[in-house]
Amino acid sequence: MNFIGEIFGGVNVETPAFTLLHQATEYQVRRYPAAVMIKTPMAEGKTGSSFRALAGFIFGGNQDASVAPVKPIAMTAPVVSSKNEMAFILPKEYDSIDKVPTPISSSGVKVEEQQSCDMAVLPFTGDGWSQYNGKLEELKNSLNRDQIAFNESSAVLNQFNPPWTLPFMRTNEVAVKLVNPFVVKAEAAEVK
Repeated sequence: MNFIGEIFGGVNVETPAFTLLHQATEYQVRRYPAAVMIKTPMAEGKTGSSFRALAGFIFGGNQDASVAPVKPIAMTAPVVSSKNEMAFILPKEYDSIDKVPTPISSSGVKVEEQQSCDMAVLPFTGDGWSQYNGKLEELKNSLNRDQIAFNESSAVLNQFNPPWTLPFMRTNEVAVKLVNPFVVKAEAAEVK
């Protein structure tokens, strides 16, 4: 995919695989496998410095070059943000922390393993942060209606597109972790 494709909403980087467990009218329940992430603190809605720290890590600013060779890492989507943190999910080849280069200590970047989890996800288009609170309320109301227990403090905004994508073509999601594993009533479908 090229730059023009990205303007119109195309995503040309690796995205995490998941198994679709349930499709409701407003949301999906997905099971994500374990993954390795890099994270850094973020002031609510202030994405610039956090994104630069994470991008610096994946573009090669990830360890002391005098100790070990610098290792660039491929960009992935989505950028995962909470009210106080931003994260990138690393490509699937980094399936353990041992395979990830060491962050430069002054960067504020840390490496973490995310355990496999079930998440309720509400996809939407537009500008992610300006719609976050309303979409999160919509997701919470739907889950409460359907009596699905979730961890409200786990809420994140997933943004899949670069900033030059037309806002009405952007792919965004709000997501929350479920308290209990979702019980599948029919055969689930893996999505890659």
